[in-house]
Amino acid sequence: MDRIGRKHVERAQRVADFARQYPSDLPGYQAALDRIDERLARATEVAQEEVANRRAEQAVIAEQLELRGQITAELQFVAGIARTAGRESVGTPIVLRYPGPQRNQLQFLTGARQVVAKAATEEEQLRRFGLSADQLTTLSAELDGFARLLSLREGASRTHIGARRQLHALTADLKVVV
Repeated sequence: MDRIGRKHVERAQRVADFARQYPSDLPGYQAALDRIDERLARATEVAQEEVANRRAEQAVIAEQLELRGQITAELQFVAGIARTAGRESVGTPIVLRYPGPQRNQLQFLTGARQVVAKAATEEEQLRRFGLSADQLTTLSAELDGFARLLSLREGASRTHIGARRQLHALTADLKVVV
């Protein structure tokens, strides 16, 4: 919850506490107090949901960065083997260009998948120069995990933003009721 929303919720809580402490016989007084209590409960619930989704998003981002570093190291290794194989072999050199750090997550994933596909076409020759039998399979599985993390991050981000918008609507409603 942002600072302004928190202040509105706190103000509504103070109004509800005051209204309970000094009840009135005015018509609609209790109905308004019930609405404030209901909105306060919902605002607290949505705020907790927003915080949980923001933390989930941050955890996915940390895991994603770690996996990206690991994938980048493996891509550099495969590209190094390809350079060596290209220098030693007769014919067309094997050039594998892995995505650099300036690429966004989707560009990185696409570029890495292209490297794996190109390496798979030259796998026999790369094995002679040090590529292990299951390295490309492992790299493909890691890229699938990276794609899964991308979708998890987007889902957490959408839920977090949706909760924040809902919270803004609730605080606006609280201001009207108060």
